[in-house]
Amino acid sequence: MSFIDQGTLGAYRQTWRKGNPRSILKTIIDANPKADAQAIYRLFWAAIEDDKELLRDITGYWLDHNLQSLMREAEPPTRRRTKSPVATPSSTKLQDRIEHEVRIALLDLMMPNGKPLRDCTGNDCQNFNGWTSELSKRVPANNTVGSTLSEAEVYELWQAAAQK
Repeated sequence: MSFIDQGTLGAYRQTWRKGNPRSILKTIIDANPKADAQAIYRLFWAAIEDDKELLRDITGYWLDHNLQSLMREAEPPTRRRTKSPVATPSSTKLQDRIEHEVRIALLDLMMPNGKPLRDCTGNDCQNFNGWTSELSKRVPANNTVGSTLSEAEVYELWQAAAQK
């Protein structure tokens, strides 16, 4: 038997509406446990296609989420509501923790060529976009980043590039 949460996350308000398509979907899934997604889709459509009130509710749900999002995107940036971040002790701790993790993880960062940064050569770094081009100036063409620079040195280059 399938379990569909009837509203602990994004679709919570939808469950308040008179026409709740989630319960119809749950019934269809429970009645057809071996059906694939396409079969469920066809069965669901067959169950709702003639119910104008339910289709109106489904359309309302879709509009609730997409209309607001699209209207927000269309607003000029100065009219958009933004919250200014407030530094709290816990957010400062979190920022420090993230910065610490970044310092540790840069050499393990997977690069576009599928190798961790530590195994990339200076020549490889030349071909990447962004801050790694600075690495190519410090790492000889055939040497690897990991054999030439320490994690701290890579972090310093990353931080300098982020400040530009």
